[in-house]
This record gives sequence, structure tokens and C-alpha cells, in this order.
Amino acid sequence: MSDVREKIEKQNAKFMDYLKKHNAKGLASLYTEDACFMAANAPMVQGNFEAFFTEFFKTGIKEIKLMTEELHDLGDYVNERSRYELTIQPPGMSPIVDKGKYVVVWKNTPSGYKIYWDIMNSDLPPPPT
Repeated sequence: MSDVREKIEKQNAKFMDYLKKHNAKGLASLYTEDACFMAANAPMVQGNFEAFFTEFFKTGIKEIKLMTEELHDLGDYVNERSRYELTIQPPGMSPIVDKGKYVVVWKNTPSGYKIYWDIMNSDLPPPPT
């Protein structure tokens, strides 16, 4: 399992770096072609992750910290349960730090582990309406 953990942590390090640098193409390369991204209060994203992340960066995304808590190696797939801290600074506003949890199903592909299913939820209460 330590070899698998090392590979997943390497992919997570790339994710954090690409997000900080606003590298939409790099982030998209971490997902399988048939991947799904499911965030709270948003429609599911399937495919065209480069365009999705390009739009996502316009919200003021600055940085993310990913903290792996548990991995389950199932052969061709690895389940990851983890926590995140996401720093967002919308234009003209002070930074906001969102803390939450996520689950990723990683798929072992010929080019290494890639994100197949990605779901995240904030620990913060929803904004007032």
C-alpha cells in the first residue's frame, strides 16, 4: 500500500500545484476521459475539465491543500477519503478559507492513477440567501 499511497500523494501534489498556478490543462490531465466531478450546490461535471477549471479560476481560487486520511487499494481502483482547505479570494473581497472533505476514486490507467470520480463537500454553512 505504501507504493500506492506514494503515487496518489504525488498526483495530489500535482493537483495542488496546478490549481495554485491556474493550470487548467494540467488539472484536466489528472482526470480520466469519463470522469465525474460532483461538488455541492453545482451540477455534475463530465468531460471538458480544461474548460471547467478555466471558468472555476474566475471565482478567485488561490490555493488548495489536500490531506489524505485513508486509502483503500482495490486493484484497478483506489478509494481516497480526505480533507481539504481551499483559499478563495473573489475579486474585490477578502480571502475566504473553505474547509471540507472529499472522496476520490482513482483509476489505474496506462499513464498512471487518474481521478475517475471526485466528490467534495464544504464543512462551512451555506451562505445566507
